[in-house]
This record gives sequence, C-alpha cells and structure tokens, in this order.
Amino acid sequence: MIYSMRRTLETIDIRTLRLLNYIYEKGGEIIGFRDVATELHMGYHTLKAAIKDLIYLGLIDKQVGPNNIMIIKLTDKGRKAAELLKKLIKLLEGD
Repeated sequence: MIYSMRRTLETIDIRTLRLLNYIYEKGGEIIGFRDVATELHMGYHTLKAAIKDLIYLGLIDKQVGPNNIMIIKLTDKGRKAAELLKKLIKLLEGD
C-alpha cells in the first residue's frame, strides 16, 4: 500500500497534471500529437512520458485512429481526477 501510494505520487508531476487539465478542457478527448505538444510547450519525449504516466494511473485511454493518428480519451476516473484538479486550481487561485 505504501509503495503503491509512493509510486502514484512519483508519477504525478506538473507535466502530467498539465496534460490531464488540457484533455479535460478539450472536452475529454484529443486527437493528434503535434498540436498538443505545441500548445503545451512540451517536447516530444516529455509529452510521451506524460501520456504514459496518465495511462499507468488509469486516467486516459489511448487509441490509434485512421492514418495512425493518436486519439486520447479521459476515462471515468480521469474525468473525476480532472474535476478535482480544477477545484484545487480554483482554490489555490482564491476564486
């Protein structure tokens, strides 16, 4: 249990939270990779690692669409986590 919690906390970093929030703000689904990297100002490897972490945590599902275009969707757990993240951001900003 302690190891599991430690691993989860090590997986959650700013890039992971930024990507989770971005997907949530885009309606829970994003298509493509290049535009996401550009909008979030993340390099290829950083974005790929964040996607891997969100998959590990069970917060997103990744599929491959036509022409090998990546499709990422929030899971139910991911949507709940993103909603909690939004509440935390709002609390920290004092709104």
